[in-house]
Amino acid sequence: MTGTRTAPPHQPLRTGPTVSAATPAGEDLFALIEANWDSGADAGALLDALAAELRARQMWHELLEVRLTQARLAHGLAVDATTEDAPPDTRRRLEQQYADACEEAGRGLLAARAWRDAWFYLNTAGRPGVMRAALEAIDLDAELNRLPAETSGDEPTPHGGPDARSQPDARSQLVEELIEVALHERAAPAAGYRWMLSHYGTCNSVTAIEGLGPHLAVEDLAECAAVLAEHLHGELLASVAAHVASQESPGAVADEL
Repeated sequence: MTGTRTAPPHQPLRTGPTVSAATPAGEDLFALIEANWDSGADAGALLDALAAELRARQMWHELLEVRLTQARLAHGLAVDATTEDAPPDTRRRLEQQYADACEEAGRGLLAARAWRDAWFYLNTAGRPGVMRAALEAIDLDAELNRLPAETSGDEPTPHGGPDARSQPDARSQLVEELIEVALHERAAPAAGYRWMLSHYGTCNSVTAIEGLGPHLAVEDLAECAAVLAEHLHGELLASVAAHVASQESPGAVADEL
């Protein structure tokens, strides 16, 4: 069995959202709020305008907070109220609005390829199937090719910054993120296991699945086993082909296998 890299220890997902990387300076949004307030807009209209602006800017974490505030105010609750504060007859509707807000943010983050945060919100919304379908459709090579080429570390670094060689490899980070969400967080185990096998090799992957097996659903474990069997079959064929090629003419190898 082969494996030239060691899989990193699994780190649990963050339990809350991160600040959106595309968030602009807050002054723009405060100006928007102030302009609406000065025009006599009520709280509902102000929140509607703010939500529209945040959605246009794809600031999904911030949009979620506005959606939750809208839901609370719509039910006459304080802006910091929880579902437990709602009367029983409105609690179910409020919980559904919360789920809808999480799904909206999750789908937006999914489109932005923010895999960890998308999973956090979609799972909270009770829509893990959306994440599974997205992960299973990923072409990992295509995703990696979307990233800018890594610098060699030989060029001078601007502004006296750290040498590029000391920075984490963006491609490795992406692979680790996808494996973490798909396999360790069980969003799409078979897809995550296939990526682990291709990136970390057979030995590391076999060790990993032994530890993860008890935590996977039976169907997911069976799919991972099928992925492993296919991978081992491919390795065996490659090994046999290489051996035969060293003994016979290369032209006969493909026909025999």
